[in-house]
Amino acid sequence: MTRNPEAVVCAEVDRLVEEGDEWVRRVRALGPGDLLQGPELAGYSSWVTRLGHTVRKVFGTEGQHYSSFEAHLEEDRVYAVSRGNSSVPAFAGIARAMQHDIALGHLPDVRSLVRADVFADFLEMAEYLLDEGYKDPAAVLVGGVLQDHLRNLAIARGLSTHTTKDGKQLPKKADQLNADVARAGAYGKLDQKSVTSWLDLRNKAAHGRYGEYTNAQVGLMLQGVLDFLVRVPG
Repeated sequence: MTRNPEAVVCAEVDRLVEEGDEWVRRVRALGPGDLLQGPELAGYSSWVTRLGHTVRKVFGTEGQHYSSFEAHLEEDRVYAVSRGNSSVPAFAGIARAMQHDIALGHLPDVRSLVRADVFADFLEMAEYLLDEGYKDPAAVLVGGVLQDHLRNLAIARGLSTHTTKDGKQLPKKADQLNADVARAGAYGKLDQKSVTSWLDLRNKAAHGRYGEYTNAQVGLMLQGVLDFLVRVPG
């Protein structure tokens, strides 16, 4: 389904780092005695779940990343998530450590990732999150897989995945990749419109517009993307 599983892993780790920095900021902004609760606590818990899943799949259970994650996970179960909770910056630090290792070329489990099909693995994780009621991170995860697939489709057709702005090379946005790949004949107008709608849902989830879509819509997005990946391989 994908020829470049490393790109999928890198993209997910980058998202974990970005979201981790945001959780650190949110927790530090809490007042004395305040706790994360409701949708924020659910969002934080789902981020921690994704982090642990990625640590296990990419670096295994024998390394330092997993040991550190497990140690702070125990702490997170004992203490409420407040401004003084040290597990939040620790988890964010684990995400950054993974990002650093990947940048140095350390992907010890990459062959098994190829065999297991990393796209399917992350989509299974999204399905799990959705089943547990975490529609928002599930939508972000599915959208990330879709964007990586669009990038692979562009590369396979010799299309540029970057654009130039103010003399700098920047990655093309997913909507532009969708238009470019469809124009190149990878799929028709109906698929292009479906991809546009899925990307719109992903953007709403990524920007906190949680009330603008439902669990059922994320479920349809997940099934649609799964079908799209099979019908339009990279």
